[in-house]
Amino acid sequence: MTEREVLELKLRAEREPQNAALQLELADAYERAGLYEAANQAYQRALALEPDSRAASQGRLRHFRRAYGEAATRGNGYERAAVVHQVGDLGEPTAAIWLVELLDDPEPVVCQKAAEALGKIRNRAAVPALIRLLRSDAACAWWQAAEAIAAIGDRAAVAPLLRILADGSPNARAATAHALGTLADPAALDALAQALAVGDAALRRAAAAALGDLGDPAAIPALATALDDPDPETRAAAADSMGALLGRPFRDSALRTAERAARRWWDRTGRFRSWGRRAPAQAAIAARARRHERDDRRALLLGGISVVLALLGIAAVGLFLSIVLGIAADRRPPPAAPTTTQTP
Repeated sequence: MTEREVLELKLRAEREPQNAALQLELADAYERAGLYEAANQAYQRALALEPDSRAASQGRLRHFRRAYGEAATRGNGYERAAVVHQVGDLGEPTAAIWLVELLDDPEPVVCQKAAEALGKIRNRAAVPALIRLLRSDAACAWWQAAEAIAAIGDRAAVAPLLRILADGSPNARAATAHALGTLADPAALDALAQALAVGDAALRRAAAAALGDLGDPAAIPALATALDDPDPETRAAAADSMGALLGRPFRDSALRTAERAARRWWDRTGRFRSWGRRAPAQAAIAARARRHERDDRRALLLGGISVVLALLGIAAVGLFLSIVLGIAADRRPPPAAPTTTQTP
């Protein structure tokens, strides 16, 4: 296509701005002429007119891949990550193959943006690669991979996620617990309850939140044990999840089952017996939260007092040394006056 033909096509497109087919034709002409930025703008206008246009979407994807290659030649990882972010917003399903390759990129921000983009595209073919990324100890995109798996919503991922929850790295296990909660598969209940009891602080927090996301009243006894967790954030997550499970508009039979499960735990452990067997679960949760807040305030106050006392001790020692040195200086004999000899 000659330059004159491209110019005529551009004038026609300007006269018919609502003609998506004409915008696509103009974009193709620009692309063949090597005017890639102009082609991308034409593809963008065509997408605005027809959001489901695969030709326009794939044209923009070609533009992004070219922009990514140019950023790679300059060695700028953040420019490449910005391009990958736009690919995720594009939502083109065929981009999943390329994005899966970028999950192995040595630049952490590129790997993270690739995982986020796969979550936006929601192509189930990307799930095995995201599971592999969660398994990788060297990865730094555990949370983005877990959120992508949850966004895709493939229940076939539950089994490998449970294996990662059992023997993965600490960061991967916390991210996996979040994904299992979002997927809301009942098969994850026992594994999350066990992680809530034996995991590290990050995992316990994620497991407590995930048990609330499952929406199963059977999680209440496990959450109730976490109300005494040494980590304040884990206690708060457990209380929030229990409140959600107890306050959600369940059927009456399910709500009564949840309350009976909580009361059995309180009766067995002997905690909050003074509330009585008919006390509402919400009152016990609130009392437990107030007690932990009081303990945290007491610990903070004691820590502050200890710091103040230490500073006062240092100041007293300094004052004592200055007084001792001053007294020593006062007691020092004055220097003898020089003697002079007179000549006759």
